[in-house]
Amino acid sequence: MLALAFVNTIGLFVRKHFDPRGTISRRDYIISVVIFYAIFLAIPWIMSGSWMHQPARSDLDVPILGTVVIVLFSIWIAAIVYVVMTSIRRCHDIGVSGHYVWSFLVPCVNIAMLIWLMAKRTGT
Repeated sequence: MLALAFVNTIGLFVRKHFDPRGTISRRDYIISVVIFYAIFLAIPWIMSGSWMHQPARSDLDVPILGTVVIVLFSIWIAAIVYVVMTSIRRCHDIGVSGHYVWSFLVPCVNIAMLIWLMAKRTGT
């Protein structure tokens, strides 16, 4: 019963945060961007730690290290998808097409777009 409740909670989280439909407030968008950049910067920092560069002490260390790298990379990719979905929802909230998120791929424009999405008031 507890496992079913946990699965339902995870499903609700995924539907709420990884769905590009709908809107998101400026405050919630800023919080999601802060969380994204914390994860986006923390994962490479963790992966570049000195423990990653030490030789394996046993045959068990290599699979564990590979698993850690795969898990951290998966979290990193999920964070990218998360911020793209919340950015699309923020575009909807301020009354523009979600296709504006493509501008995040252009260097320098992405910083201006991020600031614009954070600063613009809802529906203005």
